[in-house]
Amino acid sequence: FFRCLMPCLEAIWRPWYFFGRQVKRVNGGIAALLLLMTVCTHPVNTATVISRASFAGVPNQQIAPPDPVMAVGPSHLVAMTNAPGGSAVVVFNRAGTTLMTSPLRDLGSWSTTHDCYLAKGDPIVIYDQFADRFIMTEMGRKNSNNYLCWYTSATNDPTGSWNAITLTMPKFPDYQKIAMCGDSYTITINAATAQMYFFAVNRAQVLAGNSNPSMQTFTTSLGQQPQYTFNTMTPGDVEGTANGASTVGQCYFARQRDDEASSSNPTSGTDFIDVWTLTVDWTNSANSAVTFQSVA
Repeated sequence: FFRCLMPCLEAIWRPWYFFGRQVKRVNGGIAALLLLMTVCTHPVNTATVISRASFAGVPNQQIAPPDPVMAVGPSHLVAMTNAPGGSAVVVFNRAGTTLMTSPLRDLGSWSTTHDCYLAKGDPIVIYDQFADRFIMTEMGRKNSNNYLCWYTSATNDPTGSWNAITLTMPKFPDYQKIAMCGDSYTITINAATAQMYFFAVNRAQVLAGNSNPSMQTFTTSLGQQPQYTFNTMTPGDVEGTANGASTVGQCYFARQRDDEASSSNPTSGTDFIDVWTLTVDWTNSANSAVTFQSVA
């Protein structure tokens, strides 16, 4: 695990972060929070990365911040950005040819008054290489429903049909992040409360097109740091061979903690990476467990 993690630690201090196949610009003050967290199931390949294609991405939608994200599969690249009325989706082939352009909301069968039709954007997309599917999410309209709008490609072709569902969050799902971990999809949100929330969704049910998949909710009292109005953790995404999906028994979440800003008795010059380890039991949720450790 740490063999995979250590080459990426230098990215923590930079105003860019790389998580799975997503790339996003954030403020430098928050950048350290966004630890690249990957569960390795095979040795790291240190070969030089070679650019194989260069082409224009999603056109400017005149929305700030644009929050651009993308995910790459064997034959497609799915790119998203904020747009009027939610998120914009563009599907390219790997040579850069545009295959589909659509508002995200049009990929679901929503009524025109549904919270996911009137969504607020903040898009996320990942490619689940073990299932050969794409997942896209965005925030629903901000009201008491607190919907996370979730889209799963019905096949490995993102230009085809999508299964669109809503996940009801206990808080508005600001700055949501998702990852694949064994038999779960994991989610984090910025709840902006004294507690941080994180979630596991039954992956097999999602992939089967279940409109109401099982979801387990977890909280931690190590929540909002006093000097920050924004705080969340980042879920770790599984990477590796096809055998890895069924053998991963633990899911990881991490954040940076500024000791000087978050403690009444700080340790001078020492900050921390807080790591939560989640074991999910989909047969008996009472057996699901969370452990915590802090690394200076």
